[in-house]
Amino acid sequence: MDALNNLKIEIIVVISSAQVGKTKIINNIVGYHIHQDPTPILVVQLIILPTLLLV
Repeated sequence: MDALNNLKIEIIVVISSAQVGKTKIINNIVGYHIHQDPTPILVVQLIILPTLLLV
């Protein structure tokens, strides 16, 4: 959580298992920054479908 408010850190990467609430956590973080400290924010969510890897 300290990395989220550190101005020197530009990129935060989250690697986690499926369906543990990552999207809700990320939305809350973005909402916090929109309300408390409006700055440019870019959220990129990469989705790789396993079925496409088999083709």
